[in-house]
Amino acid sequence: MIFLLLIAIQIVGGHGRYHYVLAPNVIRFENEETLVVGVLGDVRRQQISVWLEYLDMAFSKSTVIVPDAEHPLEVSIKVTEHDLFSDKPSSVRLICDGPYGKQTRDIILSYESGYVIVQTDKPLYNPREPVYVRVLAMDEAMNPIKHNRLEIDLINPLNRTVDRVTLKPGKKNGIYRWKFEFPSVVDFGTWTIIARIGGMFETWGVFSIEVREFVLPTFGVTITPSRTYILPSDDTILVVVTSE
Repeated sequence: MIFLLLIAIQIVGGHGRYHYVLAPNVIRFENEETLVVGVLGDVRRQQISVWLEYLDMAFSKSTVIVPDAEHPLEVSIKVTEHDLFSDKPSSVRLICDGPYGKQTRDIILSYESGYVIVQTDKPLYNPREPVYVRVLAMDEAMNPIKHNRLEIDLINPLNRTVDRVTLKPGKKNGIYRWKFEFPSVVDFGTWTIIARIGGMFETWGVFSIEVREFVLPTFGVTITPSRTYILPSDDTILVVVTSE
């Protein structure tokens, strides 16, 4: 990950005094990002504020007092759907305000946040069989996503969506389940299942399955005894079993 540096400088008596913020160059939607706030030079107990802005509205503000140059502090920022007023901007503004001035920088906002893992009960299906799908949705910290709906598409080999379901939020463990049925007329080949986190997220998982007509193989079994007759007094019988 590449980091951005915001720094403000004051020259006093030929010596520089600085405060700075070290931040990632990309922040992820609905994810807490860590920033480092510090000072340089012979200064102590400097108050520094850091926040984000979108459409001139401030949010996720933190104010800390940095004790000295040897002890920078960490602060967290987070962009939520509430902060963006239903818009979907490509960046937000990071602002740092301290004793030596104010600095601003635009930071890219990524909506590919979290993880979506798609599984099915098996990789190969007969057209008459249902497909049992399980999806695990997690945030960047690997915690279950509980408050977002989940959209699942079933796509045929011609890249056409033949079925779509939207599952309500509220899964405590982040696991969503659904059963798809193939249409009456099925295209054989590779089908795709795509699961997306709802809302502003651009996070999805993809899984492929094969659909083809198949029948169970048939085979014959032959049992040949060592003798052509069996007596009631026989305790054991030797036989040869062959299949083809």
